[in-house]
Amino acid sequence: MGRQVKLHPAMVIVSFLIFDALLGFVGVLLAVPSTVLWANLPKERFPDEPPQESLWPAPREDARADFDRESAIRINRILTLA
Repeated sequence: MGRQVKLHPAMVIVSFLIFDALLGFVGVLLAVPSTVLWANLPKERFPDEPPQESLWPAPREDARADFDRESAIRINRILTLA
């Protein structure tokens, strides 16, 4: 059973013992599903890899060049008006 849910065999046995002590026979039935849930919760909540999609668009490579050109034009206009 541990291989199918990717749990260490010792963890399966310990979960059986703990849930049996807490809830009896019903605890034994719920031991593995709830242990799998608790074992995978941190992996789902805090993944090792960043998400594939980003909420922000990727910056353009020429964005800095556009900014510098626009800044130069504005500065030139200000200096010619003065």
